[in-house]
Amino acid sequence: MVGWGEVELLIPGSHSLKDKRQVLSSMMQRIRKHFNVSLCEVERQDSWQHSRLEAAWVGTSQTAVEETFAALLRTFEGEPSIQVLSSTYEVL
Repeated sequence: MVGWGEVELLIPGSHSLKDKRQVLSSMMQRIRKHFNVSLCEVERQDSWQHSRLEAAWVGTSQTAVEETFAALLRTFEGEPSIQVLSSTYEVL
């Protein structure tokens, strides 16, 4: 099974694109390493405080795919410098 998800983020402490990229880069590296997902910023690259990320991953079952997205979301929500505005996922 393949999972696809997107997360809309707010980075309220960011005052420049450099600040935003430092926060996102660190977070994305940790997520890629820990969860083995493909992750990319797909919108709002020029916004200092907003971002939309999309992720894709493979799991052995629908439950595994759903659990991976739930863990990804908990990771984002646990980051004090990031606020999750919305999220969605699909199992393909």
